[in-house]
Amino acid sequence: MDSRTRAYYQTNTADRVALWESVESPLAALFPTLFTSGQRVLDVGSGSGRDMALLLRLGVDARGLEPVDQLRAAAVARHPELAGRIVALPAEAHAEANPAAYDGILLSAVLMHIPDSELFDFVIALRRLLRPGGVAVISIPLERDDVDESTGRDAGGRLFVMRGESQVMLFFERLGFVVENHYRRNDAAGRNATWATIVFRYSGEAPRPIDRIESIINRDRKTATYKLALLRALSEIATNTPSLAVPLGSGEVRIPLSEIAQLWAAYYWPFLAGDQPVPQNWNGRGPVRFQSELRALIAVYQSQNGLTSYLWDVQSGRVPSRFDGFHRAAMRQITTALKTGPIRYAGENEFRHAGGFLYVKADLWREFVLMGHWITDSVVLRWAELTATQVDWMSVSGAVERLLTSVDARRQDLTVRSFLADRAAAGTLESAWSGRGIRSAFELDHIIPFALRRDSSIWNLVPATPAENRAKSDKLPTVALLHASEERIVGHWRLIHEWDEARFRADAGRLLPALGNWYNWEKPLLKALEEAVEATAVIRGADRWGGPAA
Repeated sequence: MDSRTRAYYQTNTADRVALWESVESPLAALFPTLFTSGQRVLDVGSGSGRDMALLLRLGVDARGLEPVDQLRAAAVARHPELAGRIVALPAEAHAEANPAAYDGILLSAVLMHIPDSELFDFVIALRRLLRPGGVAVISIPLERDDVDESTGRDAGGRLFVMRGESQVMLFFERLGFVVENHYRRNDAAGRNATWATIVFRYSGEAPRPIDRIESIINRDRKTATYKLALLRALSEIATNTPSLAVPLGSGEVRIPLSEIAQLWAAYYWPFLAGDQPVPQNWNGRGPVRFQSELRALIAVYQSQNGLTSYLWDVQSGRVPSRFDGFHRAAMRQITTALKTGPIRYAGENEFRHAGGFLYVKADLWREFVLMGHWITDSVVLRWAELTATQVDWMSVSGAVERLLTSVDARRQDLTVRSFLADRAAAGTLESAWSGRGIRSAFELDHIIPFALRRDSSIWNLVPATPAENRAKSDKLPTVALLHASEERIVGHWRLIHEWDEARFRADAGRLLPALGNWYNWEKPLLKALEEAVEATAVIRGADRWGGPAA
């Protein structure tokens, strides 16, 4: 729970408790069918203790986790039988102390307060608490009219992450849960909100590939960030450019080490730039292996818009000759660090390298593809926490800001905007979504929104009117809209291809590596785009946009 949400419940305890106690629990009817006398059930975010008291009356050994001191006190005041049954420990700490201790877990109106960056760790911790065959009952809001879309908060400052029902189901299913039932209901207190209740059963089957990823993250004493950097790179490749992974008959996929090394350069760049590098290695052997080479590369790009220009040059395959030696030296040292560090030591023979490629077991790679965006958020947070723990003057928020610098830099594609601005001024630019002529103000719209796929490749950037860009926001275009816009998208691609052929081919080649015939590239690239949009829709549970009003 973030600080503003916690503060809300601290200062509004009386009102919240009165509201919750005034209405019947929407889960009450489920309890007799899910739990029997003597079973142990944990209520996470137990609030006023209403549901715990109901369970106790059924003979269930109910326990609670509640991080807000005032709510714990109010629950015991309302229901004295709960004394000694509610603790403030976070789920992760409780899971370590009570592995496989519960037959059931309740998450009633809790998941919405967990940010994406913490969700993976949170659910993994809850899963550790469940016995095989245990039940998890989750209640989430599907619609609310009191949440600001731009901030994700209500008027009181509470965080509400509005996840779709199918998105939550897929997330839990990938972590070993099976959907037993799900229901929809109106708000019990009469507010303008719709809720979904989903009943999962934990299969307990192990080891699953996602468990192996979690084991890689957690095992061994952490003395450097190499392992986290490898997992982040694999997650981002799986999310943004999965076609770079070539399936092999051996039950593995092959990924170029050069792609991972380039991502590492972007990750470590903000930590190593400036007069005071932020240490990323604490094993007593000095700085990270590639620090001097990467700092030399940073120095030569300092007058060239830094990381943004470097990423542009690398992704277009045309690093200037005067910088090429610095780039190659940094790539060599980073690749060596990859081979001698996390590829060798992360997991039980999960990875290997040969001939300039990283080889990953196919079942493990599938989990990166399906869960990559969650794993990325989890790894970034753990990386920031590790850095702040080891470096006295670095805060977690400061480390997160540096870790996200490389992501933000890719969006600053000012050269494309400048090129299109000239066409708008000449009256020859039109919206890719409506065909409306653009003569002045326009936006560069990400076909696959940047929030869903952190990718500013120029095939993913199309001109749109400001109103269209606002309406589309972080939604994916529908299949119908893509089909209706094909000619305009291809026309824009041809224009960009003519303007910067090397960059367009480099970017398109990352979406569709098999694209070899550049005399007939439009239809294969459109098909690859459509597949990428639909895969993103399924994995991320994203909303769709049908286009501007006529």
